[in-house]
Amino acid sequence: MGVTKLNILCDTHIVPKTAGEEMRVTGVLRQILNKLNTKETYLELFTAHLQGRTKLKNVTMLVSSIEKGTKRGSLHFHCVIQIEHTGVFVLTGNDGINITGRATQWVTDNLPWLTPNSVYFREYTTPYVRVNLADASAENYALKNNDDDSRV
Repeated sequence: MGVTKLNILCDTHIVPKTAGEEMRVTGVLRQILNKLNTKETYLELFTAHLQGRTKLKNVTMLVSSIEKGTKRGSLHFHCVIQIEHTGVFVLTGNDGINITGRATQWVTDNLPWLTPNSVYFREYTTPYVRVNLADASAENYALKNNDDDSRV
């Protein structure tokens, strides 16, 4: 059995103007992390990255955090996901889409402020999403603010 750990960063590019807005956006990001941490989403995101007869055995979100950037003040989240699988997990799926592109599309599809009729709607660029292979430093970075998002 193989194990692959992925570090996911999602920067919303939203710099909250008020404490209320910060709380609303933080709440939406928590909802997105909760939805990301479901079997349905894991199957949607990772099945195309299983080579040949490889099967997903277990997927676990090891750690996640939401924080406000120190330089620009934009809200973003980090998480580390561990994927246990038989066979080989590849970063570019059998459909030619890489894992970062697939995650970017999933996040974009799930952000309410990109929907013009949403109460959250703001004219922003799509979020910046990066997915890379995780190591201990990625887990430690996400853990640094893993006290129930109290810094946000």
